[in-house]
Amino acid sequence: MDASQIVVSGYGIVPTASGLQRCTGLTPGLGAEVKPLSRRIKRFACRAGAQAITACQLAFEMADIDPEGLGENFGLYTNQSGYQNPDIDDYAPSLNNWDPNQSSALNHLWHSREVNPFLAINSLGNSLLGIVSVLWSLRGDCAAFVLNQAGAISALNEAVFNLRQGTIDSALVLSAGTDQDMFERYYQERYQSRHQERYQARLGGAAEDSNTSECGAVALLLQRKDVATKGIACISDVSQYYRAVELKSDVGSDIEPTDWQKIIASQSYYNAQEPRWGGIVYSLIQIIYRLQQQPNQTSIHIQSHDPHGLHASVRVKLVDGVSS
Repeated sequence: MDASQIVVSGYGIVPTASGLQRCTGLTPGLGAEVKPLSRRIKRFACRAGAQAITACQLAFEMADIDPEGLGENFGLYTNQSGYQNPDIDDYAPSLNNWDPNQSSALNHLWHSREVNPFLAINSLGNSLLGIVSVLWSLRGDCAAFVLNQAGAISALNEAVFNLRQGTIDSALVLSAGTDQDMFERYYQERYQSRHQERYQARLGGAAEDSNTSECGAVALLLQRKDVATKGIACISDVSQYYRAVELKSDVGSDIEPTDWQKIIASQSYYNAQEPRWGGIVYSLIQIIYRLQQQPNQTSIHIQSHDPHGLHASVRVKLVDGVSS
């Protein structure tokens, strides 16, 4: 089956405050506030759990799909971005009462009642996959990926591959996490002391730009065209590769993502600034949303890269509708 026969049936974004501010020029009004988790689910969830579930709910609602009615021909592919597994916040309540003269930090944490007893579960890299599966009793093919753009494009690739092979009829691609978690910030502050002044200046001074540790999430619901009853767009040419030298895009790396007219004129969208918790999946949803606002534009080529040399690419084209 040709990759162009894969349609987007629904999507959802729950951006961080800083992420929403950064993207208002391209996607005004896109995104939703997070809904609180029930206690049953929250105790198993990582920090991004509430955002992830809200994004999934938005995608299911847009596609008019009851997730609990999905059978084994449904795939779930997740990306848990960053190193927040577990986050230092999980230990903070207990460490506040730690007396180094009485016991070691490890012994104190091990016996503390203030540490979440399910920490070992929600700190795993497949935490998102687990809580989403349990919440809606999902079953079928699944895979969990970790780390930023690499995880996001890998989850998307896995979904597209299995849809094309006919292994599944529908798939949910979910990516969530933080732009920068507390462990990563500690590492930078501890081991970049030689360049501390420049580092603090880049973070905006002593305040350290606390928004970078906030969580965000994106969810993308895909289906094969022959089984879908609703469609927003078709996607194709999903690919990824590594390249040490920064790739120059069709529009040029000096073009700001918010300059929509230049993006339209070039037929290409190039963004090296996606929040790491969303990767190219984030840009894909942004572009679909924006294309829906453009009466004379129906398709675009999305390109993206991360600082490690991973490049991702996907084409998206709006459709008027899909018949089963």
